[in-house]
Amino acid sequence: MKRRIPLSPTELRKALMASVESIQLNIEGYLSGKRAGWMAVANQLYILLCDPNPQQSLLGRLLSHISFYPLKTQIKRPKTKNDVVWLMHSPATGHFDKGNLSIELFDVTAAKMPMKKWLKQIIGVHNYEGEGHYTSIENLIYFARNQMGGGHLDPEWDAITKSLEFPAIIMDGITYPFYEWAIILVGHIVINEVKSNLGT
Repeated sequence: MKRRIPLSPTELRKALMASVESIQLNIEGYLSGKRAGWMAVANQLYILLCDPNPQQSLLGRLLSHISFYPLKTQIKRPKTKNDVVWLMHSPATGHFDKGNLSIELFDVTAAKMPMKKWLKQIIGVHNYEGEGHYTSIENLIYFARNQMGGGHLDPEWDAITKSLEFPAIIMDGITYPFYEWAIILVGHIVINEVKSNLGT
């Protein structure tokens, strides 16, 4: 593995702002019907939060104190191990109009969580090879970035996409699976917090 060339604080901040702008533009694109935008959001979330690890990511280096609102999540175990849908998340009803996605996936009334702990929250459970596998926010970003971005392809991603399809949102006859709009909402909460911390 090649060593990274150290970036100056100015270069790191520039990269951070470029990543935030990319997430914002791709969220807007996704909400206007350009579905591929969610993959670009996942890629930038990986850079901001996970690459190469939370402590050494862009946010880990520039805003190590950053924290986020926790998930409003309920995970229920399946009745049998053959159940395809393992996910039960926020009890809130989702609503999707062009340009606006309104879902209470995060609890904005709760205390915020440090980034490392926030990334470990379970956002869903998928059924892979007959067993339940818990998917954290970090896992979802990793899989979305690598598998859908072409970095890696493996059978587990197929299982994740099948069992994390629901709850899906349907608008204009198009089905938007959970794993897509969850990435969009994660991106939304992340860039809002970054902007708040930077005073932009």
